[in-house]
Amino acid sequence: MRLGRIDHETTANVGVISGGLAGNIVPERCSVTAECRSHSPEKLEAQCRHMVEAFRAAAAEAGAEAEIEVEVSFEPYAIPEDAPVVRRFQAACGTLGFPVSLNATGGGSDNNILVRHGIAGIVPACGMTDVHSTAETLAVRDFADTARLAERLMILP
Repeated sequence: MRLGRIDHETTANVGVISGGLAGNIVPERCSVTAECRSHSPEKLEAQCRHMVEAFRAAAAEAGAEAEIEVEVSFEPYAIPEDAPVVRRFQAACGTLGFPVSLNATGGGSDNNILVRHGIAGIVPACGMTDVHSTAETLAVRDFADTARLAERLMILP
């Protein structure tokens, strides 16, 4: 199964594998939770299909059955760099002297749902490092600057 960074738009991961009652007993069932993400709907569909086929083939090879549920947690989106929400963000950063870098991410947020319902938005970064790891950190200064940016976005005409 292709996992990890598939290409510049697509990632895939097996995050949870569980099953069995004890170390010396062959489990009757095994549960696997995996995910794939992509900025490209076509690549996302292809990766998902690949993963499903790999699970089915592995189960068949072992003489087992695979019951697979595919769930769409969020859909990819792109906000144009000239969109009003981006221009507003750039203006707010400019008044505070913050540098602006516009980057696509592979993450999911409430914004995926808002965009799907026609509400254009972006997700500003807040200076975190090693995100979603046991080493995740956020400097107090970056936290305070994020609050200043949020305030500026609220009061900007």
